[in-house]
Amino acid sequence: MESIAQALERDFPDQHRGLGVRVDSLAQAVYGNARPALWVLTSAVGLLLLAACVNAGNLLLSRAVLAPA
Repeated sequence: MESIAQALERDFPDQHRGLGVRVDSLAQAVYGNARPALWVLTSAVGLLLLAACVNAGNLLLSRAVLAPA
């Protein structure tokens, strides 16, 4: 990438003077510094889903126990 940037600067000095190339990983480009916040958000959503499943299970269990025979 650096050689391409140098070739562009050599061929087109007016448009490409002083420009360089920086290559980042896709994960760094997408997430950046937000990775810890995304883990916290994912954990909170997981706990909320767990609470909803436990609540639904409890309602089904109580309905089965209290249902007339």
